[in-house]
Amino acid sequence: MGLHLDSAQKAEVHLAQTTLQTVKVRRLTGQLRTRPRHLVADKGYDSRAFRHYLRCRGIGHTIAPMRRTGRFRQRRLPCYDPQRYAQRWIIERTNA
Repeated sequence: MGLHLDSAQKAEVHLAQTTLQTVKVRRLTGQLRTRPRHLVADKGYDSRAFRHYLRCRGIGHTIAPMRRTGRFRQRRLPCYDPQRYAQRWIIERTNA
């Protein structure tokens, strides 16, 4: 789990990179991983820059695309796994 505190006036997508840099995942061997294998996030995290950041760090992601007109061509919408995305609600409600 990672943690980063900041003012509430910034968009969450801007704080996500800073928060991901604080992630520490303990392995069975005792070593710490500094990045998760996969990230599931809601539509508020949908941006090309954030998806690029995740790809560069080797983090798999499931982020539902926002359906904004003109943002993506219809054939180029980012694909995501709806079943994995549906599990996000369980974690979100547990932490709320």
